[in-house]
Amino acid sequence: MIEHILEILGSLGDKRNVEGMKRFGITSSSKILGVPKPKLRELAKKIGKNHELALKLWDSNIHEARILASMIAEPEKVDEDLMELWVKDFDNWDLCDQCVMNLFWRTKFAYKKAVD
Repeated sequence: MIEHILEILGSLGDKRNVEGMKRFGITSSSKILGVPKPKLRELAKKIGKNHELALKLWDSNIHEARILASMIAEPEKVDEDLMELWVKDFDNWDLCDQCVMNLFWRTKFAYKKAVD
């Protein structure tokens, strides 16, 4: 399934979007495909919550796959160790904001980790 989702993401990407993202300071050590957020949200809705897939998407080292992971991960299955692991991979504001807005704030320890 992971390969299929990565193929879909690749087909939704646009190099022009990648250039536009750079103008807003969205650069990354991971690969950026230029998939618009509405397309990611649409795909997340089709997939539904799937924590195991989210973990695999995160490990792909693709910017949009990581954002998609934050959309489909199950908050009740996120522990503090996973949160710390993902935070270490944040290399731009977009990934940080998306993980916080899509997932981290829904965990039972969101406030504690924000203060940390």
